[in-house]
Amino acid sequence: MRSQTSVLADIDAMLDTEPCPMDGVAGWVTGFQDFATFLRDNPTGPEIRRQRTHLRFIADLGKKLAEAAWLTGITRPEDLSDWLTNRSEADIRELVALGLFREVLHEKLSDPNLRWTENDLTDMIYLTAAAGYCDHIVGERTHMSHIANSARRLGRTISLHRMLPSLVERL
Repeated sequence: MRSQTSVLADIDAMLDTEPCPMDGVAGWVTGFQDFATFLRDNPTGPEIRRQRTHLRFIADLGKKLAEAAWLTGITRPEDLSDWLTNRSEADIRELVALGLFREVLHEKLSDPNLRWTENDLTDMIYLTAAAGYCDHIVGERTHMSHIANSARRLGRTISLHRMLPSLVERL
């Protein structure tokens, strides 16, 4: 039954001619642009900047963080507070895709000249997920640069390509 449902869902999605409406992420873009401006206008050392970007990342997780905590058995507010204060950054660094996403977010927020666009969220989500789980990824120059720098800081080796011919050569 599960196999048939999966196959039928795939076929339905491929044959569906109605476009899926895309919700705008303007609020997300504005929020991160404003936060990047705050970081620029309130300069600090690298450690404080990293703490600030980590807290912004945690705040962006919102309700999903609470749901994940509950699923892992963290049910008391003081336990979640302890994890957030003492272990969240190290634990998140170890997560294959989310750790990379968090590191790319830190890098982008740390660049005072970067202008955030609606496409940034899509690129960050899908490219960091791919970088975490795929043998090779291809993407535009700017995001590949952010991912390469972030992966280096995390001590990870990822096969990144800025052009399709580069990928073809490696295959």
